[in-house]
Amino acid sequence: MSALKTLTLLLALGGYQLAHAEQPLKSNELSPLELARGIEIFQFHCARCHGKTAEGDGRFAVIYRRLHSNLPSNFTMGYFASRPADYLKTIIENGGEANKRSKYMPPFQDALSSVEIDLLARLIQKTGADRRFP
Repeated sequence: MSALKTLTLLLALGGYQLAHAEQPLKSNELSPLELARGIEIFQFHCARCHGKTAEGDGRFAVIYRRLHSNLPSNFTMGYFASRPADYLKTIIENGGEANKRSKYMPPFQDALSSVEIDLLARLIQKTGADRRFP
């Protein structure tokens, strides 16, 4: 997404957020601004394995097949919708192998802030609950 489009989207969503500020969000919901940022983070850091629409079919999935490994998680299947955000954040922060999951899931604690990791965890929950990527 170009910088101008991102800025325009953020400004529009910021106005929406201000107009609807009296409606508090549940802890696992995403505001329009958080959703936009979460999608941007996902596309940059996660889509190459998990796919642009979070279906586990990113361009690196071919490598997983060649390694005879499990494919990256498909977040649209709903499995992670009921997982606690802290569980997801731990996997994102420390990687899969440290959490008895895929050794090919890298840790992101040095690449992402705690706020960004929290957004990703909630985006994954939302994707699973909605059964589609936003």
